[in-house]
Amino acid sequence: PVCKKNEKIYYKRGTGIRMSYACRQCLNKLQQKKRSVDRDGYNEKARQYYKNNKESISQSQKKTLLKLKIEVFNAYSNNEPKCRCCGEREIEFLQLDHKNGGGGIERKKLQRSGSSFYFYLRNNKFPNKDKFQLLCANCNHAIGRLGICPHKKKKINVVGAENQTELSKDI
Repeated sequence: PVCKKNEKIYYKRGTGIRMSYACRQCLNKLQQKKRSVDRDGYNEKARQYYKNNKESISQSQKKTLLKLKIEVFNAYSNNEPKCRCCGEREIEFLQLDHKNGGGGIERKKLQRSGSSFYFYLRNNKFPNKDKFQLLCANCNHAIGRLGICPHKKKKINVVGAENQTELSKDI
């Protein structure tokens, strides 16, 4: 397959640089054509490849998703990913939260959740930055269930809060 441009094209794939006489779009069309001709054979090869390389594929996917998560968190936290409430910085604990609720409705409408929602945000150049905030899992869960985070409760000085802290020291 020779691209209409008819020139050598160098592109990066994985860790190496490849050379081709076809552009990326032409190569993709060729691959689609090959797959459509022998769908069962292609699927069997793909299954076999996955079975033989499960560990490396899993590690690669984890790295890709961690990079994506960090990219999204940086975009929605001015390049300083931390919980807006308590200051937690551990990436594994952080979550993207809808400030005014309605996250479930939006994810249903977009038919996306988890990493596919993060891909959506990145592909759309991180829309609605004022609509989202970073929270740790504890703060996010507390706000969702109780309407207020325990860290904020302490600041409000609820009547009897002093007794609660004394009780928690005894336990």
